[in-house]
Amino acid sequence: MEEIFFIDSENGWIAGGDVLGLSQDSERYVLHTSDGGVNWETQYYSSGITDFRFMGIHFSDADNGWVVGEAGTIFHTSNGGIDWIEQTSNTNVHLWAVSFINNMTGWISGLDGTILFTNDGGLNWDFQNSGVTESFTDIQFLDDMHGWAVGGALDLALAIYTEDGGENWYQEETNTTDPFYGMHFVDFETGWAVGYNGTIAHRFEPSSIPDEKILIPSHEVTVHQNYPNPFNPTTTINYSLKENSKVSLNIYNIKGQKVKQLVSDQFPSGQYSVIWNGTDDNNKSVSSGIYFYKLKSGDFEKTKKMLLMK
Repeated sequence: MEEIFFIDSENGWIAGGDVLGLSQDSERYVLHTSDGGVNWETQYYSSGITDFRFMGIHFSDADNGWVVGEAGTIFHTSNGGIDWIEQTSNTNVHLWAVSFINNMTGWISGLDGTILFTNDGGLNWDFQNSGVTESFTDIQFLDDMHGWAVGGALDLALAIYTEDGGENWYQEETNTTDPFYGMHFVDFETGWAVGYNGTIAHRFEPSSIPDEKILIPSHEVTVHQNYPNPFNPTTTINYSLKENSKVSLNIYNIKGQKVKQLVSDQFPSGQYSVIWNGTDDNNKSVSSGIYFYKLKSGDFEKTKKMLLMK
C-alpha cells in the first residue's frame, strides 16, 4: 500500500501495488471504505506486465478522484471509484503524487523533476518546468497559485514552492541532507515534511523563510522521455523552449549512425511534440532494437534512449 486519502471522516481510499513473485508481472489496486476504515473493499484491481503500480491518490470531492503510478500511469474516477478511466500523461516516468484543488485544476509530481499540470480535469496534461532533475515524491497545492513539492536524491533534501501556479518555483532551505518522502501543509505558512532516516522537518513563517527568495532557473530547453516506450511503430517526443531557438532532433541507432532527421528549424518559445514512425530518412521501416534521440539547441544537447519492439 502506497498512499491513503480521506475526503471526510467516513470515506477514504488506498492506492497501491506490488511485483508478483519472480515474474515480471505487477498488480495495482484501489481500496475504499465508507465507515471510517472499519471495513475496506476493493474498487479496482488489475495485474499483468503492463499493470504498473499505483503510487499516489487524491480526491477533490466524493466523486472525482485520481490515482497516479509508475510509467506515467494516471486514472480518473467521476463516481467515487466505482469506475476508473485511464488518462494520457504523455510520459513514461514514474509519477509519485497528485494534488487537485477542484475538479478541473491539478498537479502531479514524479521522477526526474517532473511536474504535470491540468486545468481540464486531466483530459490534457502539460509539463511545467521545475528547473531541477531530482525526483519529487509529494506535491500539494492549497489554491490555484500556492503549492509545494518535496523529494530529493542521495544526500539531498529538496523542497520547492510556487506562488503563481507553477510558472516559477523557489527553492527553500531544508536544513537536512536526507531526502523527503511526504509532506502536509495546513495553510500558506505552516507545513511538515518527512523523509529518510526518520527525518521530520517543520516549515513555518517567517523565521524559516529567507528574505530573498531563491528562484530556480528554468532550463532554456527541456526534453522529455518519449511516449510510449517501448513502442511499435510510433512514439512521441515532447520538448519545450523558453525562448526562440534553432532546434535539431535526430534519431540514431545503437552504432551511433544517424537514422532519421526529425527536426531542423527555428522555433519560438513553447511546447512541441514530434512523432517518429519507426522509419529512416528513406522512409523505410527500421528493425526492432534500441535507438537514441538527440536534441540540440545552441549549447544545449540532450540524448535519451528508446526501444522499438515489433
